[in-house]
Amino acid sequence: MGECILLNNKSILYRRCLADVKLMAAGKEDEYIAKDSQWLDQVMLENTDLIDGVYEGGFKTWECSLDLANYLSECDDSIFVNKRVLELGCGSALPGSHVDFQDYNELVIKLVTMPNTLINTLSKPETNEIDSKGLFEVDVDLKALDNLHASFYSGDWATLNENGTEQYDVILTSETIYSCETHQKLHDVMKRSLRPNGNM
Repeated sequence: MGECILLNNKSILYRRCLADVKLMAAGKEDEYIAKDSQWLDQVMLENTDLIDGVYEGGFKTWECSLDLANYLSECDDSIFVNKRVLELGCGSALPGSHVDFQDYNELVIKLVTMPNTLINTLSKPETNEIDSKGLFEVDVDLKALDNLHASFYSGDWATLNENGTEQYDVILTSETIYSCETHQKLHDVMKRSLRPNGNM
Protein backbone atom coordinates (compact mmCIF):
# COMPACT_ATOMS: atom_id res chain seq x y z
CA MET A 1 0.00 0.00 0.00
CA GLY A 2 1.35 3.39 -0.94
CA GLU A 3 0.32 7.01 -0.52
CA CYS A 4 0.85 10.27 -2.37
CA ILE A 5 2.78 13.26 -1.03
CA LEU A 6 2.10 16.59 -2.73
CA LEU A 7 5.10 18.91 -2.86
CA ASN A 8 4.91 22.72 -2.87
CA ASN A 9 5.41 22.88 -6.64
CA LYS A 10 2.53 20.41 -7.14
CA SER A 11 4.88 17.51 -7.94
CA ILE A 12 3.83 14.22 -6.43
CA LEU A 13 6.08 11.80 -4.56
CA TYR A 14 4.98 8.35 -3.53
CA ARG A 15 5.88 6.40 -0.41
CA ARG A 16 5.07 3.11 1.20
CA CYS A 17 2.48 3.49 3.98
CA LEU A 18 3.83 2.90 7.47
CA ALA A 19 0.80 0.67 8.12
CA ASP A 20 1.97 -1.57 5.26
CA VAL A 21 5.46 -1.78 6.78
CA LYS A 22 3.92 -2.66 10.17
CA LEU A 23 1.78 -5.37 8.57
CA MET A 24 4.80 -6.92 6.87
CA ALA A 25 6.85 -6.64 10.07
CA ALA A 26 4.14 -8.41 12.08
CA GLY A 27 4.38 -11.42 9.76
CA LYS A 28 8.11 -11.95 10.39
CA GLU A 29 8.28 -14.22 7.33
CA ASP A 30 11.02 -12.21 5.64
CA GLU A 31 14.54 -13.30 6.60
CA TYR A 32 15.59 -9.69 7.30
CA ILE A 33 12.62 -9.11 9.57
CA ALA A 34 13.20 -12.31 11.53
CA LYS A 35 16.84 -11.34 12.11
CA ASP A 36 15.89 -7.94 13.58
CA SER A 37 12.58 -8.89 15.19
CA GLN A 38 13.47 -7.90 18.78
CA TRP A 39 14.18 -4.22 18.14
CA LEU A 40 11.59 -4.10 15.35
CA ASP A 41 8.86 -5.19 17.78
CA GLN A 42 9.93 -2.43 20.17
CA VAL A 43 9.86 0.21 17.41
CA MET A 44 6.45 -0.85 16.10
CA LEU A 45 4.72 -1.43 19.44
CA GLU A 46 6.10 1.57 21.30
CA ASN A 47 5.98 3.90 18.30
CA THR A 48 9.49 5.06 19.15
CA ASP A 49 11.68 7.08 16.80
CA LEU A 50 15.04 6.25 18.33
CA ILE A 51 16.75 3.34 20.03
CA ASP A 52 20.31 4.54 20.62
CA GLY A 53 22.82 2.51 18.63
CA VAL A 54 20.08 0.30 17.13
CA TYR A 55 17.38 2.28 15.30
CA GLU A 56 17.39 5.91 14.18
CA GLY A 57 13.91 6.74 12.91
CA GLY A 58 14.12 5.55 9.31
CA PHE A 59 10.60 4.10 9.04
CA LYS A 60 9.05 7.51 9.63
CA THR A 61 9.10 10.22 6.95
CA TRP A 62 10.39 13.22 8.86
CA GLU A 63 9.27 16.77 8.07
CA CYS A 64 12.85 17.66 7.15
CA SER A 65 12.73 14.99 4.41
CA LEU A 66 9.74 16.74 2.91
CA ASP A 67 11.54 20.09 3.26
CA LEU A 68 14.52 18.63 1.37
CA ALA A 69 12.24 17.14 -1.32
CA ASN A 70 10.47 20.51 -1.70
CA TYR A 71 13.80 22.32 -1.96
CA LEU A 72 15.11 19.88 -4.57
CA SER A 73 11.89 20.08 -6.58
CA GLU A 74 12.48 23.83 -6.96
CA CYS A 75 16.15 23.49 -7.95
CA ASP A 76 17.32 23.60 -11.53
CA ASP A 77 17.58 19.97 -12.67
CA SER A 78 20.93 20.70 -14.32
CA ILE A 79 22.68 20.70 -10.94
CA PHE A 80 22.15 16.92 -10.84
CA VAL A 81 22.85 16.06 -14.50
CA ASN A 82 25.73 13.56 -14.71
CA LYS A 83 26.33 13.96 -10.98
CA ARG A 84 26.95 11.28 -8.43
CA VAL A 85 24.73 11.85 -5.36
CA LEU A 86 24.84 10.36 -1.85
CA GLU A 87 21.95 10.81 0.57
CA LEU A 88 23.11 10.17 4.15
CA GLY A 89 20.44 9.05 6.61
CA CYS A 90 18.05 8.51 3.69
CA GLY A 91 15.26 6.78 5.63
CA SER A 92 12.23 7.05 3.34
CA ALA A 93 14.40 8.16 0.41
CA LEU A 94 13.56 10.53 -2.39
CA PRO A 95 13.67 9.91 -6.13
CA GLY A 96 16.90 10.31 -8.02
CA SER A 97 18.45 9.39 -11.33
CA HIS A 98 21.62 8.01 -9.74
CA VAL A 99 21.65 8.20 -5.99
CA ASP A 100 23.45 6.09 -3.43
CA PHE A 101 21.30 5.81 -0.32
CA GLN A 102 22.66 5.22 3.21
CA ASP A 103 20.73 4.59 6.40
CA TYR A 104 21.82 3.16 9.73
CA ASN A 105 19.39 0.23 9.57
CA GLU A 106 19.42 -2.46 6.89
CA LEU A 107 15.76 -3.19 7.62
CA VAL A 108 14.80 0.44 6.89
CA ILE A 109 16.63 0.13 3.55
CA LYS A 110 14.77 -3.11 2.70
CA LEU A 111 11.27 -2.17 3.92
CA VAL A 112 11.08 1.55 3.15
CA THR A 113 13.96 2.99 1.10
CA MET A 114 14.00 0.40 -1.69
CA PRO A 115 10.20 0.25 -2.14
CA ASN A 116 9.91 4.07 -2.07
CA THR A 117 12.69 4.37 -4.64
CA LEU A 118 10.90 1.91 -6.91
CA ILE A 119 7.46 3.50 -6.61
CA ASN A 120 8.96 6.87 -7.52
CA THR A 121 10.81 5.53 -10.56
CA LEU A 122 9.96 2.18 -12.15
CA SER A 123 6.67 1.30 -10.42
CA LYS A 124 4.80 4.62 -10.37
CA PRO A 125 1.06 4.17 -9.95
CA GLU A 126 -1.21 5.32 -12.77
CA THR A 127 -3.58 8.18 -11.95
CA ASN A 128 -6.59 5.86 -12.16
CA GLU A 129 -4.97 3.56 -9.56
CA ILE A 130 -4.93 6.28 -6.86
CA ASP A 131 -8.07 6.61 -4.73
CA SER A 132 -9.64 9.84 -3.47
CA LYS A 133 -7.54 9.70 -0.27
CA GLY A 134 -4.29 9.49 -2.28
CA LEU A 135 -3.77 5.79 -1.50
CA PHE A 136 -2.90 3.07 -3.98
CA GLU A 137 -1.98 -0.61 -4.13
CA VAL A 138 1.31 -1.53 -5.73
CA ASP A 139 3.32 -4.71 -5.98
CA VAL A 140 6.97 -3.85 -5.51
CA ASP A 141 9.42 -6.37 -6.90
CA LEU A 142 12.82 -5.65 -5.34
CA LYS A 143 14.48 -7.49 -8.25
CA ALA A 144 13.60 -4.42 -10.33
CA LEU A 145 16.28 -2.55 -8.36
CA ASP A 146 18.78 -4.07 -10.78
CA ASN A 147 17.35 -1.66 -13.39
CA LEU A 148 18.03 1.45 -11.30
CA HIS A 149 21.17 3.53 -11.11
CA ALA A 150 21.25 3.39 -7.32
CA SER A 151 23.07 1.65 -4.52
CA PHE A 152 21.93 1.07 -0.96
CA TYR A 153 24.16 1.00 2.13
CA SER A 154 23.33 0.36 5.76
CA GLY A 155 25.36 0.68 8.93
CA ASP A 156 27.40 3.14 10.90
CA TRP A 157 28.91 6.14 9.08
CA ALA A 158 32.33 5.17 10.44
CA THR A 159 32.33 2.15 8.11
CA LEU A 160 30.85 3.88 5.04
CA ASN A 161 33.43 4.52 2.35
CA GLU A 162 36.25 3.84 4.83
CA ASN A 163 38.95 3.90 2.16
CA GLY A 164 37.54 7.01 0.43
CA THR A 165 37.27 5.35 -2.99
CA GLU A 166 33.64 6.45 -3.53
CA GLN A 167 33.49 10.13 -4.39
CA TYR A 168 30.31 12.18 -4.82
CA ASP A 169 29.50 15.48 -6.50
CA VAL A 170 26.58 16.13 -4.16
CA ILE A 171 25.89 14.93 -0.61
CA LEU A 172 22.37 15.37 0.77
CA THR A 173 21.35 15.00 4.38
CA SER A 174 18.67 16.42 6.65
CA GLU A 175 18.14 16.05 10.39
CA THR A 176 20.58 13.16 10.65
CA ILE A 177 22.18 13.98 14.00
CA TYR A 178 20.55 12.55 17.13
CA SER A 179 23.51 12.54 19.50
CA CYS A 180 26.73 14.48 19.93
CA GLU A 181 28.73 11.27 19.53
CA THR A 182 27.82 11.08 15.82
CA HIS A 183 28.98 14.59 14.81
CA GLN A 184 32.55 13.50 14.09
CA LYS A 185 31.43 10.40 12.15
CA LEU A 186 29.16 12.51 9.93
CA HIS A 187 31.93 15.05 9.35
CA ASP A 188 34.42 12.31 8.50
CA VAL A 189 32.18 10.46 6.03
CA MET A 190 31.38 13.74 4.27
CA LYS A 191 35.04 14.75 4.15
CA ARG A 192 36.21 11.46 2.65
CA SER A 193 33.24 11.12 0.26
CA LEU A 194 32.84 14.61 -1.26
CA ARG A 195 34.74 15.28 -4.47
CA PRO A 196 36.83 18.45 -4.68
CA ASN A 197 34.43 21.26 -5.68
CA GLY A 198 31.48 19.08 -4.61
CA ASN A 199 28.35 20.42 -2.93
CA MET A 200 26.50 19.56 0.28
